[in-house]
Amino acid sequence: MAVRWYLDSSVVISFARNGPEWMEIILGLLKAGGVELATSAFVSLEVMPRPVSKRRAAETAAALMFFSTADVMVDHASAIWMAHLVLHEGGISTMDALHVGAAAAAGAVLVTREKPTSGIFRGAKWVKVYSLEGEEW
Repeated sequence: MAVRWYLDSSVVISFARNGPEWMEIILGLLKAGGVELATSAFVSLEVMPRPVSKRRAAETAAALMFFSTADVMVDHASAIWMAHLVLHEGGISTMDALHVGAAAAAGAVLVTREKPTSGIFRGAKWVKVYSLEGEEW
């Protein structure tokens, strides 16, 4: 059984800034390693405005490549409901709660570039959270 990852916006932005060739390599490595990718409109709403408005063609193409390659599109109604539960715990931003809710709705591990001390880790009660900046990698 494949492991499912939900890459939050910080990860997708980091990958996209290196261009479509790099994104293709990263996506190929993840898929070859048995990783299914889940995404949501929440990630797209955070990722897409800047490269599009700044006319960064390579970054835009790389981000679009990620969204078109994702295996699972999150059920947004379930994700929003879950985000409400996460927000009631406090100490987490609305957008981070939406990402936690989306990862939970997708049955995915939430992968972020946030530090393990950031608010998004308060969502670990509902979903496993890994940081590319943390000690677990």
